[in-house]
Amino acid sequence: MKSSRHASSALTLAHLAPSQAVDEELVWFFTAEDGDFASVSNFGRMLPSVAEDGEWRTPEDHMRAAQRHHVIRARLKSIPDRDAGVLQCAYAPRPWPVRLRKELGRLTGIVVRLSCDRKTWPGERAGQLALDEQNAERLHAMVRAGEPESRRVVQGLRRDAEVRFARALGAYTLARRGRALSRAQ
Repeated sequence: MKSSRHASSALTLAHLAPSQAVDEELVWFFTAEDGDFASVSNFGRMLPSVAEDGEWRTPEDHMRAAQRHHVIRARLKSIPDRDAGVLQCAYAPRPWPVRLRKELGRLTGIVVRLSCDRKTWPGERAGQLALDEQNAERLHAMVRAGEPESRRVVQGLRRDAEVRFARALGAYTLARRGRALSRAQ
């Protein structure tokens, strides 16, 4: 009896997936053009004048988008940097190799970042993006090869990414509910 109760309470990745609302919110935030709603003068450039449904956006639509961006950004700033970084890796759009993306889904950016050598991590963003691209190609080759050792490496990185993604989603969900964590954690 005890073991069946334990087995039914075991978490799966499906339990750790973001809610639809959180997923849509983070997709919207990280795909916002230029990601900079801080300047009122940029509204016209930041948010297209016409919505996906063909309706014209009003100045009020732009203000709501700026407010939404500000709220989400504040939530991300309220959680530990490592968790915000994991969410950025998961949600920021990147041109990952298709097969790698199919294999890893939302975890692709996290797995790519985990595969880097932290000792040689470049300080400038352009260097980071270039290194991510190299790591993604290396991982893609490993997935394509399908060799047992390569599969073990990728699966190990995936498990680590799942844990980090779940922790980051938990932190963000708490921040969304108004229970911010300390950034020092």
